[in-house]
Amino acid sequence: VTLLVDLSYSMRDKLVLTRQTALVFAESLDLLNITNNVLGFSTDDGKRVHAHLIQQGFDPGELEQTFRTMPLVHTVFKPFHESFRTAACRFMEMSAQSMTPLGESLLVAGRQLAVRRETRKIIFCLTDGKPYISRPLQQATYTHAKETIARLERCGIEVVLIGMKEPCVTDLHRRSVVVNDLAELPTTVMRQLQQVLQRSGVVPDRRSA
Repeated sequence: VTLLVDLSYSMRDKLVLTRQTALVFAESLDLLNITNNVLGFSTDDGKRVHAHLIQQGFDPGELEQTFRTMPLVHTVFKPFHESFRTAACRFMEMSAQSMTPLGESLLVAGRQLAVRRETRKIIFCLTDGKPYISRPLQQATYTHAKETIARLERCGIEVVLIGMKEPCVTDLHRRSVVVNDLAELPTTVMRQLQQVLQRSGVVPDRRSA
C-alpha cells in the first residue's frame, strides 16, 4: 500500500492533521504486517528552470503557454523497507510546496508498486485540490489525472482518492470520498482502509462477526 500525500501550497493549513493521519495509516499497516510507504508530491516553483530556459533563448510568453517549467518534487517519508518507528520522525518534515501534479505523481507511485512482488497493490491519495500545474494546461492536467487513474486500475493497481473539502475526486474516480469536516479525516481514511482490506480478508468484517 502506498499513501500519496498532496503537499501543494493550499495544504499549508492542513499539514498537522495530515501528518497525524499519515502516521496512524502507516502504523496500522505495519501492525497488520502489510508493506507500505508514504510519499509526498508537489512541484517546486520552477523559477530557476524558467530563468535558465530564457537564458537559452526561449521566449517567455511561449514558455508560459506551452511548457511546464516546475520540476516535480517527490519526498519519501517512509520507504517500503523501513518500519513505522524508524521513519516516524521524518513525517514532521512535511511542508507545503507549490502545485498539484496528481497524474504524474500517481504514475510515479504506480511504477514503484508495479515492480513489487506482492499480488495486491493499492494507492491511497490525500489531496485538497484539483490536479494543477499551470493555467494554460489546467484542463489537460485534469484529463491526464483521470486517464492515469483508469490506466493504473487496468494494470491491477487499486486507487482510492480522499478529497479534503475537494469534490473533484468524485469525478476523477469512482473509489473516492470527500471529507468536508477535516476533523474527521483520520477516521475517514482508516475506515476506507478497513473497507479495502476487508475485500481480501486481511481484516475481519465486523458486520459478519
